Amino acid sequence: MLFSTGCFHAPAPYLPTQWPGAMEPIDALSDSAARPVLQVLIAYNVYWPNHTALRLVDASGNAIFWDPGGGYGKTSSGIVRQSDLIVEHAPSLATYMVYRWSNNDQVVEIFEWTLSASEARRMTDALLAGAARTGYKETGFRTATPGFFCNAAISSFLYDHGRPSLHLGDSYILPNLLSRELYTRQPDRVMILKRDNRTSVLVLRPPDTNQDFADLDHPGHP
Repeated sequence: MLFSTGCFHAPAPYLPTQWPGAMEPIDALSDSAARPVLQVLIAYNVYWPNHTALRLVDASGNAIFWDPGGGYGKTSSGIVRQSDLIVEHAPSLATYMVYRWSNNDQVVEIFEWTLSASEARRMTDALLAGAARTGYKETGFRTATPGFFCNAAISSFLYDHGRPSLHLGDSYILPNLLSRELYTRQPDRVMILKRDNRTSVLVLRPPDTNQDFADLDHPGHP
């Protein structure tokens, strides 16, 4: 089934080979209080994607974390999780990475876009409204997500609410297909973390000129 669905592959199969990149200290994961951002995280096990999550930081440095169908914080005191949306004590990227390694992930891609303050607030409001809708009879977007549908939920949200910073052309069930498109959507940076190197991070940035993404049809390896 894994072969037939296209899920069976090396971690981060569409990692570009032509983008400028550099190894940076793990501090590169830290937030800048004055820079609202959208972050999309795709985690990979040895042979297939493990999870997709979304993190939003506003202009004041406040973060919310959408963990659709995931388990982060479910057994931790102090973390407020409402319909898969962590609205209080949302994890920093460094904190969340400890959890990903505990799930035996090997590679994590973190795509990041800088947002305007109003755009960050609009997307936050959409997520908070979705967390308030918990019944199946309620209509509209909901953050509560069954297991195994994390990527479908996040890509559908980005398709509906990601513009103008992120114009997603479709929604996807498979995380590798979402990853492939996100590389073509001009993220400000992509951070690549590997299980066997937890002290530094590979930071990729799109080329300054228009990139021909044809090389994404020829998967590389991190």
